[in-house]
Amino acid sequence: MIDKTMRSLFYILFCLIGMAFSAACAQSPSPTPLPTTAPLPSPTPEPSLPTGRIAFITPSGQLATIAPDGTAERTLTSGETFYQFPAWSPTSNQIAVIGGGGRGAEQGVFVLADEDESTAVPLFTTGTPIYLYWSPNGQQVSFIANHPRGLALHIAPADGQAASDVLTTGQPLYWQWLADNEQALTHASSGVLAYVDVTGMVNPLPLGGDGFFQAPALSADGRYLAYSDKAADESDGGRALFVYDNEPAQTLHQSRHLGVLAMSWSPTAAQLAYTSPTENRPTSFGPLQLYDVATGASTVLVAERVLAFFWSPDGRQIAYLAVSNENNQQAKVGEQAKAAVQPIQQTDEIYLTLNVLEVATGGIRPLYTFQPTRLFVNQFLPYFDQYALSHRLWSPDSQFVVLPVQGEATSEIVVVPIDGRAPIPVAAGLSAFWSYE
Repeated sequence: MIDKTMRSLFYILFCLIGMAFSAACAQSPSPTPLPTTAPLPSPTPEPSLPTGRIAFITPSGQLATIAPDGTAERTLTSGETFYQFPAWSPTSNQIAVIGGGGRGAEQGVFVLADEDESTAVPLFTTGTPIYLYWSPNGQQVSFIANHPRGLALHIAPADGQAASDVLTTGQPLYWQWLADNEQALTHASSGVLAYVDVTGMVNPLPLGGDGFFQAPALSADGRYLAYSDKAADESDGGRALFVYDNEPAQTLHQSRHLGVLAMSWSPTAAQLAYTSPTENRPTSFGPLQLYDVATGASTVLVAERVLAFFWSPDGRQIAYLAVSNENNQQAKVGEQAKAAVQPIQQTDEIYLTLNVLEVATGGIRPLYTFQPTRLFVNQFLPYFDQYALSHRLWSPDSQFVVLPVQGEATSEIVVVPIDGRAPIPVAAGLSAFWSYE
């Protein structure tokens, strides 16, 4: 009886298990959910590091170089000579520099390589030149020095194997090398623009004779020339910006300006940046404008008064300087720029703001407000359009700008990132310029 009953119970249990198994098999299996995880964050790109090297003048007047992060400093000169305005060769690690000073000091133009135990190669030692400028291929150094007829434009081989030659004279005297390394476009005391070749042959142009401007402005490919001259309707004695096309020979653009015109072509495009005042004053301080050959249009990029501006090597940006306390200091800067030989008084505190403008979008980033050195205000700013051709403030990668800043105790060289990071003091110094590579 018990065995029969047990068999019945086992049978019923077996049937129930079978039914449960059949029901389970009839249902679609559901995947087991995985635990949720947050997506991995994208790696933050490392800030770019400055490239190239910086040549600077120490507080004692010696030539030195340094990596833009403040390391690997190298002093290239010593002695009684006081050096000024070092300029890098566009093609090598050589630096041309002006030397002068008191009794016993060497004076002239010297070339040194940026390496340990560098020896100065003299190119000119019969006076103290005022300004120097390498040829595009780095084979020659041009410079101006005093001459009985005002100033003389000299040219000398960078290896010092031959004496310098005088190409032309005049005062004032501005020039721009052509890419062929055989000619320079000059703007001298007569006001007339002229091509001067390395043999001293002068080919005057019937352009610019009555204009108010300093350095000539030739586009990177040599096709377009910008200058100031009498306006086509000269009944009121007005001046105008002219843009001239050499291929074919024709005037592309004319627009009135007041005061002095300062101009600079983009290194990569047919775009001309220029400033002139809004009142008839003997200065170029004024709104920053852009003339684009492709569109034929002129655009105001910066409405405030710009003191100086510099294209980045990639042509995408323009660094410009404006007075940070406009009402109190603008007139003071203007007067000192007109009389560059007058030093700034110790009590004068002029502050400038470095801004960077994106040419394509018009966006402006104020980056750094600083007190410039006396040398920068008195000798560099008044002639920034000429210095922009020969002495670079921009890093080779167009990501940093170097400036001489007056500190509380001494002047120092400061590297300013354009991405908004904090400026980097790298050395004590009076002036500084970046290498091309």
